[in-house]
Amino acid sequence: MQLMGMVRHGTCVGTRRRLSDLCDGELAAPAEARVRRHLAGCDRCRRALARLEATIADIGRLRATTPPEVSGLRDRVERRILQGPADADGPQDGGR
Repeated sequence: MQLMGMVRHGTCVGTRRRLSDLCDGELAAPAEARVRRHLAGCDRCRRALARLEATIADIGRLRATTPPEVSGLRDRVERRILQGPADADGPQDGGR
């Protein structure tokens, strides 16, 4: 029985290394078939795949939004540079 655990562990390690490629559609057909066969019988690897897919979806949503504090940042910085220092009589070296 110990041997079965070692075989499953080895197969899990190999499968998990290929999950990202599976999600990206980058596995050759035979490799994809092996990964999917393993996933069909392994709850732990299916959960790892579900977590990876959820992470990919979360990242996709992050890319689709621009945080409000960053929106227009370049324009504000350029405007401040063109205006010059806010306090022309204050220290120019950061107060040192």
